[in-house]
Amino acid sequence: MTNCGECTRLERVKEEARAEGDYSKVTDCNVLLKKHPDHPSSAPPESPQRPEAPKPRKART
Repeated sequence: MTNCGECTRLERVKEEARAEGDYSKVTDCNVLLKKHPDHPSSAPPESPQRPEAPKPRKART
């Protein structure tokens, strides 16, 4: 955890929301923590990325 006031506030709000069963708000806090420009690692780890789709092939003429 960082000493960032915004991160601390969001973590507190997230824990309060979890205690109240407001999992939508928990998710909102996780998104905001992840997008926080100063601390991208303060949020839970991302799910694995999907591999890119193959590029379409050119049609044969």
